[in-house]
Amino acid sequence: MARFSIEDDGDEARPSNKRPRLNRPVAAASNSRDRPTPSAAAPLESTDESDSSCGSISVTLTDPDVLDCPICYVSLCSPVYQCENGHIACASCCTTMKNKCASCSWPIGYNRCRAIEKVLESVRVACRNLPRGCLQKFSYSKKLGHEKICNYTAISCPHTGCDFASFSQSVYSHFALKHSQSSKLFCFNEVISLSLDKDQKHVFLQEKNMSTVFILNRTVEPMGSFVNVVCVAPAAAKKAYLFDLTATVGESSIKLKSVVDVMPKWMAGPPSKLYLIVPKAFISISGVVKLELHIFRNEHHNIL
Repeated sequence: MARFSIEDDGDEARPSNKRPRLNRPVAAASNSRDRPTPSAAAPLESTDESDSSCGSISVTLTDPDVLDCPICYVSLCSPVYQCENGHIACASCCTTMKNKCASCSWPIGYNRCRAIEKVLESVRVACRNLPRGCLQKFSYSKKLGHEKICNYTAISCPHTGCDFASFSQSVYSHFALKHSQSSKLFCFNEVISLSLDKDQKHVFLQEKNMSTVFILNRTVEPMGSFVNVVCVAPAAAKKAYLFDLTATVGESSIKLKSVVDVMPKWMAGPPSKLYLIVPKAFISISGVVKLELHIFRNEHHNIL
């Protein structure tokens, strides 16, 4: 069940043809001429007087799927099309179906469903991350896009065997409290010297001031070691951090400068994106790999 509000445009200059709302006594609801409200219908509730003066009403929707495309199940957004029998579909699905209605095979994709489009424009919904602290409200069609980058999206603690999950700052505080002995503290814009043993696959790093958790991830392959850097954060932090990673042996060195990979849930495994290949020649006889890591914030990004 979803609760949302429908707001008027608030244009005082526009004439209104709405009938005044009458305050009927409760007993009038028992009149036999009144049509009973079906139990499955979404009840319409008026707000208090201050909200009513702004043209806003409160609505409880018992089936929120009615605002999703019945074909792809993605949140509807304008334009919305309907066939002659009233079946609706989003623009993308109309193209995919070659303008043939999936329900009745009549043409679809030519006539707009203005009523649904008006509802979509008027509805304001809360983010699904409201329990975690997100207070934003937006039109229903923008709900999915916002939630993909919401700062309050749940992320998971990366420590092996820990199933704690919450919004980013809560996870970072949890990690500092519960797993501080498993991590190495560092500061942005400072060089971190690291030595990885022969079988060591990762190193947990936690920034001192913001408590952001990073992981130096390593996979050992016949040609050498594949190494990259991951930040445990919601998608909103994409491209928020950059890194320089250098491997050195004697007077030789190799270096990778790239964007930190962002993952809301990290699991140990081979690097999936850009990584530094450290050749076997850079690995000592005992199997130790020496690296220098420099993590810094992207000044052009609105960091969490």
